[in-house]
Formats: sequence, C-alpha cells, structure tokens
Amino acid sequence: MYPLHDKHLCLYDISNLWARDPRQAPPAEEVLNRLFQAMWQGDLDVRLPNAADGDASIRERLLNACLIPDYHPRLRFVDEGTDADGSADVSLARCVIWRADDEPNSSRFEDACLVMSAAKFDDYSDIIKVTLTLLVVQRDRFANYCQANGLPLPAFWFPRRTTPTLSSQVRDARRWLKDQADAGKKAMSKNGYMKACQQQVPGLSGRQFMMAWDDDKVIPKSWKTAGRPLRRGGINAVGALILR
Repeated sequence: MYPLHDKHLCLYDISNLWARDPRQAPPAEEVLNRLFQAMWQGDLDVRLPNAADGDASIRERLLNACLIPDYHPRLRFVDEGTDADGSADVSLARCVIWRADDEPNSSRFEDACLVMSAAKFDDYSDIIKVTLTLLVVQRDRFANYCQANGLPLPAFWFPRRTTPTLSSQVRDARRWLKDQADAGKKAMSKNGYMKACQQQVPGLSGRQFMMAWDDDKVIPKSWKTAGRPLRRGGINAVGALILR
C-alpha cells in the first residue's frame, strides 16, 4: 500500500513504480536513464545494498567494474583517445578514457563520468546491468534530488501532503557562501567556490550549489560576472564486478 515506508529503494524499482503513477506515468526506461545520469553527474547519492550511505567511491568502483572484459554494446573503454596502432578512434560506441589506476580526483575521472552520464541502460553489458539494478538510494536523499531538480515527490514513496522543503545541503551552502561574500572580495572562480563548498557541506550536489549561488541575497551580482577573479596584475587568486 502506498506510500511505501522503505528507507531505501533500488533505482530499478523506482523507475517501475514511477511509471505506474497515474498522475505522471513517465516511461520506466526514461526514468531509469535519468537516475543513472544523475548518479554519474554526482547529483544523486546511491550505494550498493548493505553498503554505507554516501558511498563517495561508487562511481569509481563502477568505472573499474566496467573495465572487466565483457561486451558493452555501445561503450568502449580505452587508455587514451587513440587505438593501439595510433589511429584515431572512430568507433560509434561512446568512448570512455579510463584506467583502473587513474585517480578519482583527476580531470580524467570527471571526463569519464561525463561520458557515462550520457549512456543508456542498454549500452551496458548484461553483467553491469545487474549491478546497476541493485543500486539503492535513501529516501531523504531522493527527496533532495527531486527538490533540487524541480520534480514532484512521487506518491508511491511520499504522502501527497508532502511538499519539497529546502534541503539541509542547500541551507548549509547558502550559509557558507554568505559568510564568504560578507568577508570581502571574490577570491576564486565559481567552480573553485563549488569545490570548496562541497568540502564543507557533505553530499552537496552541483545543482544544489547552484541553487545557493543563484540566490541574489547570498551572492552579490558582481561575483556572478563571467571570468576569473583578479588580484594585483590580474593574477588568479587560487594559483566486476569487484565492488567491495
């Protein structure tokens, strides 16, 4: 009987339950792909069953699991952007540049996640599909995701009287950004502030940061001007499935 009282639900169940919602009825495959996209972009905190909440390494572990020899219909994992013989990669599959020894904090990691965010469920091998269907999300974290993206809370998991409230992450981000703005001149780029803010506010997604950043009561308009912050001389201020 709805709403469900489960603390966690797997993404596969969410997509099917949402597709049966008579008020919205989005295609289940469309919902599933959107949730995977949010996961790869770091906007939806997911984990494997029985793992700790807020598993920051889940994207890295999934990338490494995809490296295990198996056939991905429309994904190709390579060390660099060329084939072994030096020719340019002309494969029609999505080309993901990633190695198991790559650092998760590197730009290569973010680039690989960006490519993966465009992948569809059917692009993966069957063995990775099984893992993806097991990924679960906590109820409160899913509510934060819906709120940050302007989505109504689905009736199968939330009472109809429930209305999205400002997540604690957004409130904390606004408070931290306001302190930075009150301290004086802009000291770094917007991206720099986002990274610093995410270190101060666990679980803060990029979209949640932008909700705080776009608030004119928090960030002065002068800070939103495109370009890098300047100091004297114009110098920038901030110089497998082995899933255990």
